[in-house]
Amino acid sequence: AQQIDRMLSLYRITHRDLEPAPLDLTDMGLSIARSLGAAERARHLDFTIADGLTAVADPVLAHLMLENLLGNAVQYTGREPVARIELSQVRLGRVGAPDDMTTFVVRDNGAGFPADQAHRLFRPMSRLHADDEFPGTGLGLASVARILERHGGRITAEGSPEHGAAFYFTLPRASAS
Repeated sequence: AQQIDRMLSLYRITHRDLEPAPLDLTDMGLSIARSLGAAERARHLDFTIADGLTAVADPVLAHLMLENLLGNAVQYTGREPVARIELSQVRLGRVGAPDDMTTFVVRDNGAGFPADQAHRLFRPMSRLHADDEFPGTGLGLASVARILERHGGRITAEGSPEHGAAFYFTLPRASAS
């Protein structure tokens, strides 16, 4: 039943009307980090959220996307004495972003994954870790990819087993005022 609910949620994400607005991803990231930290009080979570992160996106979907990315980073750093999780902007066109897009990264020092398996991460119900190792449904990153696609963005991932992961994603650039 939970899996069906999650599949329906993924469906709703792909069919929800977008209401893009200028967003402060720094504030959104800090808020999510506080919530994740409160839920994981027994762990040492070291979040680094860069200042000045802005984009244009649907606020509800952007929050869900960041919550999934930062939440995954918390989950997959579960074996680390100190979880180091970063949200920042990539200054150079890391994923070949056009001029109207900004590239961001969520990076962690967790379990990582084999680099040759990165393409599987964004497929629904495709998991790289056993459920007894890191529980999950395999829908979080698929949802993230769909949200970004709906905004004209994209996501790529880099990782190495036991050396962490980095998720690079693009969103429409907020105009400088």
